[in-house]
Amino acid sequence: MIYFTTKNTKKPQRTQSTNFVSFVKTLCVLCGLFFISSCSKKQEEKKSEPGKFFDLVAYFHNEAIALNKAKPEVTKTIIKDGSTETQTFSDSIDWKKELKIFTENGINKPAWKESFSADTLLENGKNTIIYQTADAKIPVKEIKIITDSLWQPTEICIKRNAKNFLYTSEQTLNYVPGKSYGLDSEMHVRWTFDTKFSVDGVFTN
Repeated sequence: MIYFTTKNTKKPQRTQSTNFVSFVKTLCVLCGLFFISSCSKKQEEKKSEPGKFFDLVAYFHNEAIALNKAKPEVTKTIIKDGSTETQTFSDSIDWKKELKIFTENGINKPAWKESFSADTLLENGKNTIIYQTADAKIPVKEIKIITDSLWQPTEICIKRNAKNFLYTSEQTLNYVPGKSYGLDSEMHVRWTFDTKFSVDGVFTN
């Protein structure tokens, strides 16, 4: 994932600087992460239920704006093929870049309009919206959004799966506004290597 040039606000345990990278040679860049918290405004009116496709792009764009203003402190743990690195960041994070991996998974595209099913479940006062596709050409396989009674997201989970002759890749992204975010990624490059990569970010203030 990607990416940030940063100066630490706390003395981190010394490890290498955290610009996260592409670990698939010419093929794939493991996307840069991170997250978000929603500085939520109190709602004066009840929000209406979203349309067929929740607008992830707009949602994370607004989150990035709010986070760039709030400058929250985040502790990240990155594990790549068994090697672990932990650092703490604050005002050095560019949240537009951090959240790019989420905005890249928007499914409101004309060509995909008929490719996704959409289901909504109501349980314990929470709504769960699930978008799914079996189309092999679309890398975003499932988006699950849990919302409160006003249709504001309390958790977002995205599953991606891409494969071709050269490689297969599976990714799961999770985002809990104001609390945490994460990515789990597995990749197999034919005749070359397998790799696992995960990032867990926790908001500490």
